[in-house]
Amino acid sequence: MKYAINKQFGIWRYARQPVMGKWFFKLGEKMVNTQKYFSAIKNIQVANIEHTTPDGYALKSYVITPQRVTSNAVILYLHGGGFCFKGSDAHVANAVKYAEGVGCKLLFVDYRLAHNYPYPTPEEDCILMYKYLIDKAKELGISAQKIIVAGDSAGGNLSLGVFYAACRQGLPRPAGLMLIYPVVDNKMQTASMKQFVDTPMWHAKLNQAMWDTYLPTKESANLFAQNHVETNLYRAFPKTYIESAQFDCLRDEALALADKLQQAGVDVTLNQTQGTMHGYDQVDCQISRDNIQKRIDWLVRMVSR
Repeated sequence: MKYAINKQFGIWRYARQPVMGKWFFKLGEKMVNTQKYFSAIKNIQVANIEHTTPDGYALKSYVITPQRVTSNAVILYLHGGGFCFKGSDAHVANAVKYAEGVGCKLLFVDYRLAHNYPYPTPEEDCILMYKYLIDKAKELGISAQKIIVAGDSAGGNLSLGVFYAACRQGLPRPAGLMLIYPVVDNKMQTASMKQFVDTPMWHAKLNQAMWDTYLPTKESANLFAQNHVETNLYRAFPKTYIESAQFDCLRDEALALADKLQQAGVDVTLNQTQGTMHGYDQVDCQISRDNIQKRIDWLVRMVSR
């Protein structure tokens, strides 16, 4: 095998995704049903909410309330999927684990997808729901000062977008950021991006197709660059958890962000997982369970402050 991916991941070590295109998006929409996954959850309260966006779209989200709530903190969870796929059953399962493990509510945003709504719409949907948590804090029984924004892959980029928007707009900033093998920027210039062009689950060719879909015009690319200028904001970051996967084209983006934040004096917890590929925690195995627990442990420390 070309890459020393741990055998625990079984056949997923060989998984090859086709390059994204309209037919692939349509297939994904039929195969992935976030609402169905939430409907199947037992012994935990899930509230479906719809919030009307400024352009009149009924944006769906799900509020998870564990049986035992011990904190008025809340997690805003933004799932991955290359900006083009809905939250998977594994995303939903992990979100439930975070809520139950921490003992707090979690808001899972079913944001619009890039092949129909390119940038900035998906990010604006997530910012809108961050504001929703602030505005409805008393009604929801949460603290607007204890919102932890978390996301994996593309959801990590959306999490950064929410943080930058909070800074620009003078909103209460997130109490913490949890970035799981995050998409950081669209430069595509890191060593891991150049090396991992054929890795399982995700690779540089797919990453380029993702950016071409998310930022299809010069105007959208310029707006993204304008909204994601982080240089002067490093010191403003809250405590941040960053996780990378060893055989992931996005690995070095995550490591570079962690280094910049640490140099700025930010409290960063960096978890460099080994023997893993992008999206590895979609597979239920001991490595996934161990690292999900590390995320939960960090979240518990955050809400216990």
